[in-house]
Amino acid sequence: MRKENVINNKGLSSRKSVVRDLPSAKSLLNKEQQPYCMKQAEGPGQRPAGTTTFFNNGGFPPAPISRMRPYGEYRDDETRSGFTLIELLVVVLIIGILSAVAVPQYQKAVGKVRYTQAKIYAHALADAQRAYYLANGTYSGDLEELDVQLPWKSVTNHPGSTLSSSWGDLGNGANCSITTAGEVNCRVRVAGTQLIYALILEHSSYTDSINTRTCATYSMNESSIQNQICKAETGLSTPTSTGVDAINWVYPD
Repeated sequence: MRKENVINNKGLSSRKSVVRDLPSAKSLLNKEQQPYCMKQAEGPGQRPAGTTTFFNNGGFPPAPISRMRPYGEYRDDETRSGFTLIELLVVVLIIGILSAVAVPQYQKAVGKVRYTQAKIYAHALADAQRAYYLANGTYSGDLEELDVQLPWKSVTNHPGSTLSSSWGDLGNGANCSITTAGEVNCRVRVAGTQLIYALILEHSSYTDSINTRTCATYSMNESSIQNQICKAETGLSTPTSTGVDAINWVYPD
């Protein structure tokens, strides 16, 4: 049987039956790296002319590999985002600890500021009462009679035959009162409970407590924020007296 030899483009001989124009590895790699293009199908074995299809290397390409992966699956070189349940629980625990420590300290700091404001109001009223006593020989039972300017929201008088009193609202749970007996009280609200600064003046009818200053609160828990403020203000280790509905801390001076 006669054999026919053919010469390829490199000058080498090979059998015609096995010679085919195979693309080089380099050309295949280049085509794989390029995106699929659109062209009209032609030739036998192709889709009918006039239809559009993906074309690559003379035929239909394999389905492209999707970059999408099932939820929760990651490559080793990818960085995961988000937090685990343990991490969230640790954060919540830390926030809870900080809140338990910080909130009482914040309330105590605010309470000290408000109590200082109550002391300023009370001393202003006490000076006005002293001036009124020098002019009239008695203490006033009406805040509006005193020569003092305080930001009153309202004033309520309670006249009496032997003891008259007057209450002035300062807003935000703060109020002050005076009596004809020579007593001055100013109250502020700290952590939901009133904290009181009380003065008994020189010519008061309460002869057993003349010239005394008292920090008092309606909180009956000695470890409460209100009692901690009174303890720090007076320098006492224990209350001076405990009543039915109040704890009193009398300043030692």
